[in-house]
Amino acid sequence: MATNPLKVHTAFVGTKEKLKDRFLFVGKIPKDESLTSFAFYIIEVLSPWHPSTKIEKIISTNLKNNLQTEGKFDLEEALRQINEELGVLANKGESDWIGNLNALIGYVENNKDLHLSMAGNILGYMIRGGKVVTLTEGLGSDDPTNPLKTFENITSGRLGKGDQIVVANIAFYDFLSVDRLRRLLAEYSSKAAAKEIHRLLRKSRAKEISAAIFDILGEGEKINDEELEEFYYVDQAVDTPFNKFLRAAKPVAKKALSKTGEYSKKAYEASKSGAKSAHKNIKENVAPKTKDLLSKGASKVGSSAKGFKKHKIDELDNTPENLKVKSYRNTNKSNYTLKSISNFFIALWNLIKPIFKKDNRRYLYIVVAVILIAIGYFQVRANNQNREQLASNHELEDSLNEANDLFNQAKEDIALGRDGGEEKLLSALATAKNALDNSGTKDKATELRKKILDEIDDITGTIRIWEIEPIFEVKGEIVKSILVGETIYSVTDEGRIYATDTRDNTPGLIASVDADSGEVVDMAFSDSLDKIYIYKENQKVFSLDISTETISEVSLASAELAFESSVALDAYVTNLYLLDTELGEVWKHTSADGVFGKGSAYLDTTSTSIKGAIDLAIDGNIFVLMPDGSVQRFVRGAFDQDFNLGAIPAPNSDISSPNQIFSDADTNYIYILDSEAKRVVKFEKNGTYANQYAFESIDVNEILINPRVQKLWIESGNKYYELSM
Repeated sequence: MATNPLKVHTAFVGTKEKLKDRFLFVGKIPKDESLTSFAFYIIEVLSPWHPSTKIEKIISTNLKNNLQTEGKFDLEEALRQINEELGVLANKGESDWIGNLNALIGYVENNKDLHLSMAGNILGYMIRGGKVVTLTEGLGSDDPTNPLKTFENITSGRLGKGDQIVVANIAFYDFLSVDRLRRLLAEYSSKAAAKEIHRLLRKSRAKEISAAIFDILGEGEKINDEELEEFYYVDQAVDTPFNKFLRAAKPVAKKALSKTGEYSKKAYEASKSGAKSAHKNIKENVAPKTKDLLSKGASKVGSSAKGFKKHKIDELDNTPENLKVKSYRNTNKSNYTLKSISNFFIALWNLIKPIFKKDNRRYLYIVVAVILIAIGYFQVRANNQNREQLASNHELEDSLNEANDLFNQAKEDIALGRDGGEEKLLSALATAKNALDNSGTKDKATELRKKILDEIDDITGTIRIWEIEPIFEVKGEIVKSILVGETIYSVTDEGRIYATDTRDNTPGLIASVDADSGEVVDMAFSDSLDKIYIYKENQKVFSLDISTETISEVSLASAELAFESSVALDAYVTNLYLLDTELGEVWKHTSADGVFGKGSAYLDTTSTSIKGAIDLAIDGNIFVLMPDGSVQRFVRGAFDQDFNLGAIPAPNSDISSPNQIFSDADTNYIYILDSEAKRVVKFEKNGTYANQYAFESIDVNEILINPRVQKLWIESGNKYYELSM
């Protein structure tokens, strides 16, 4: 029997307790131990009456009974039985659920086919290849008032590797947009996404939700989520290992405590009885004998002591005259220590005693006064610092509260379509930033800032990268980089050129360009000539032959000719293009037999100006990036007056620090690096805004893009980071 090439991973987010305005149920029922086939359901009963739980029992019981039947599970038969029992329930007068029921029943068959049936309105989406497809549109019953047709329609489809599915009640999408869910599922597995969604919903204090999340992996793919739960309930905290340990330990500890008390009581009674017995035995038997022995011993000692004579050592015969005889002293250590301490204080008193003499008392008063003044000064200073710190803490707390208020107002304005909501988000973000530098408010400010950024990202379609690790680094300070296929070529400030294949991420030194001839300004690759061209600030151009890894200076057709002043360089076919920002022109140098001719003014700028331009990109047309973030397009050298970049959704709708533009013949997009904002803004070739990438943990100096493999590389310092697009 062939093995199944797919594996469906599942996770569920729901609410366990009854709410005031609805009942919510979510569940999963496997067909057998293989778990390759299973049914699941999401049920929402609005304005619930008491027997609402009967709806869930009817659905779950019928699904379970039909799944346990030998042979293939028949979803149509299970739905027919459910409809019949719902009809019986309605005939008994329990019909308040009609018109208030939103439910979805699904069945995954052999990890490859998905079948869905719906009553009322449950929203389901499939994410396939980055695109979102609706699953439940038009799936509801054609006659929702007829209980026998509660679940009337079935939709079926084949699952594919990489598919992701979210089905949930409508209230769920009030807290998480579809685009936000798409980005979460792109980053997390189903269980990890459910845990993150659980965290976000608990922060928002959302309870009226039920959702099922699936991702479909290849049979050999593995994800490290075995320790994560499959079910998360927003009205309950995550069950941590410590909580599990406490629950397991509690009955054991209780039993041990009970036994300890019992044994302690018995030990006390036994010791009490033993003590009485021992006391009686000593009194009657031991005490008289001991008294008699002591009496006899004292008599013996007294008689023996009478035979001794008392002498002084220095009165004995034959005592040397120079022998200094000392009387006996007790050498007990505790007495010795006390004596030492006593001697110390005596010596100290002898030292300071003169100060207290009548003639010297005025000096004592001066010293005491100085000490008191010093103490008072430092106390006042400490009090002032404490007051300043308290005032600062109160100010930061006020800033945090103000940021919270602004954030809530912004969300309300945006939800109601009022103007100014986006600007309030930025104000809330700036206000929350003030509280980041204080340990007392840092955690709350960080959490609030993340919530604000999440809201901004939902509005602007931003993919925010919170943490990212470098894939490799190059020795030295990187001045410029260029991507050729999947190899990154980096030039350092000392002119060293490194090549790094991004498939193994091991930089290798391949060449160097004379550092004395000025700094590298820009680099360009000519696919036709198979060479990298390096433009330097002294208006010289060098070429690096990719195949031989040799470098040489590029000469023009005549010795009298020179390359123009330029801030950016690009290549297209066999031509080089230099952006002259002072004259407001692009100079084109055409190659013939590997020799470049004189530069010619390529653009028609009679109706526009590109003076002060920052960068250019060529895909056959020329795109020129201006300091205000706008882009001018030239078609065969002629200015395209109809081209403009589309508006970036507010907030952050302006590109404040543009410093690089990328586009080529292989991509349908234009990318602009906004370096101070640490983001890359993406537009379609017609200028329509697409989305953007924002980076929290790194600065972005330069971007390198390979549209064929849909990857973006970022250069930051001497490190490179990789991101799948």
